[in-house]
Amino acid sequence: MTVKFLANNQKEWTLGTLRGLGRLGFEGKESWEIKEQFLSLFNDVISTIIGFLTVVAGIWFIFLIITAGYQWLSSGGDKAGVTAAREKLTYAITGLVIVVAAFAIVSLIGNLMGIKFLQPGETLKNFPLLGD
Repeated sequence: MTVKFLANNQKEWTLGTLRGLGRLGFEGKESWEIKEQFLSLFNDVISTIIGFLTVVAGIWFIFLIITAGYQWLSSGGDKAGVTAAREKLTYAITGLVIVVAAFAIVSLIGNLMGIKFLQPGETLKNFPLLGD
């Protein structure tokens, strides 16, 4: 099915061919094409999620650092306020270290075992249940 529409000057524009959602738009393709397309899509989705969550963790770290600094400055020498701000700062740094360490450990273990954990589509290419 080809999608077309008319622009303001009544000129016909073609947007491309739609394949529908049957088997996620894979009809008419060979099994190896479906496998490659699925694994590529899966790899892209997982990589995007990991990247997004890493950015969220970094933004959250910055937010906690700023709020801890503000809490520390606005405590006015109150021991409870300074202690709460110091704890928040400690938790923020600990969280950032955990995120970076988890990423590094997963990468290291993957490299040692020869498995690309951060690119699961590459690992699944040779998985026996997804055979040709």
